[in-house]
Amino acid sequence: MEGESVTKSITSVQTRVQQVTTKRGGRYYSLTRTKFTDDGLAGEDMTRLYSVTTLLSRGLPKPALTRWLQNEVARKAIEYAEQLVTMRENGDEEAAKQMLTAFSGQKRDVAAEAGTAIHQAIESLGSAQTPAEVAVIMGGLDDEIRPFVHQFLAFCEDVQPTFHAQELTCWSERFGYAGTLDAIATINGVRCIIDVKSGKGAYPEAALQMAAYAHSEFTMAEGDDMPTPTSEWGIVKGYVLHLRPNGWELLPVR
Repeated sequence: MEGESVTKSITSVQTRVQQVTTKRGGRYYSLTRTKFTDDGLAGEDMTRLYSVTTLLSRGLPKPALTRWLQNEVARKAIEYAEQLVTMRENGDEEAAKQMLTAFSGQKRDVAAEAGTAIHQAIESLGSAQTPAEVAVIMGGLDDEIRPFVHQFLAFCEDVQPTFHAQELTCWSERFGYAGTLDAIATINGVRCIIDVKSGKGAYPEAALQMAAYAHSEFTMAEGDDMPTPTSEWGIVKGYVLHLRPNGWELLPVR
């Protein structure tokens, strides 16, 4: 009838999750749900979720990282000792401080970039179908990255895991966090999540990171329109796969 409003039912919902990096180097995830009716677009809802790794980095002290950066800055100071002395004699103490401070940030960024490159290479190997495709991927890697990826292949050969998913975004709207888990696999008949680390050590906060992933509400792979409840994966255990240039170690995480 004229003057009456008609409420149209939602026929489908498209979900998108996107990782966003802030100017200060922090990260969050943007969760967008686009609703449709038979006639077209019905509306869009956006939720901002905290990144698990950003929360951990801001909430927990990392003494090992602090010591590493201190050592790297000390090496830089020794290498540029004459230049620093000259800068001080010329009254440029602030510039000298800025140079050393900038170097500490550069070292941290380089380490993060190396870790990202290793993860990307491992993800590419997941889609390789033949030894020739594996060889092409390995041949395209930087010399610094290749030994770590070789150790990942050695892990696969020795343990024979069955991978079900890689690089899955997972999130909890109840608690307002999101993250990207490295892999879901079956090892010795048990479904587990795997987090790949390539630093000098595997640290205790990895347990908190993986617990957040395992107890999230939804997961979603790139290119999907609909999320999968995390509970449907049947995750029972968690492991950190610690890769070093000369070996690997699979560490159970409580």
